[in-house]
Amino acid sequence: GIRIPQGTLSFAPEKVTASGVAIQWGKSDLTANGTLNNLFSYLFGKSDLQGALSLRSHLMNLNELMATSTTPAATDTTSDVSAVTIPRNIDFAMTAQIDRFIYDSYDLSNVNGKMGVRDGVLSIDGITADMLGGNALVTGTYDTRAPQTPRTQLALKVNNISIPQAFKTFNTIRALAPIAGFAQGNLSG
Repeated sequence: GIRIPQGTLSFAPEKVTASGVAIQWGKSDLTANGTLNNLFSYLFGKSDLQGALSLRSHLMNLNELMATSTTPAATDTTSDVSAVTIPRNIDFAMTAQIDRFIYDSYDLSNVNGKMGVRDGVLSIDGITADMLGGNALVTGTYDTRAPQTPRTQLALKVNNISIPQAFKTFNTIRALAPIAGFAQGNLSG
């Protein structure tokens, strides 16, 4: 299960502060520090929610976290899919430093970066990670100010990514470029 062995949450009328909140599941760890401003005013529709959060983890294995979930898997595949709309009345910044991040077959190290939410836009500001024998940089936005036609702009820069490792890791490469299974070397771009 998920444990929270230490940390402090301080509540004041205009601010909630998290200090040294340690979260553990399996062998994974996460420490969070940050603030939420105007939480109660936001809940009553009187002001925007503002905040900042800093996350630090030595190991974040989402496979372990998902294994502890008691929510049954969805089986209805006929439902309409719609875009997630980001509220316009949230101004939130987050930084993360994760030594090792595991999800499904993805194994990344030295994950660092910043993300923000403001006025209906999620911004990814230079998230870097070592992966597949090389490294990657992601920047971009997910803009939902026009909820019926959200826009996504992402830039991915990779350096020395192992082609054989990428083929083993990404289903998309196996499906769209099966010839990559016979390739050797690294990819940058």
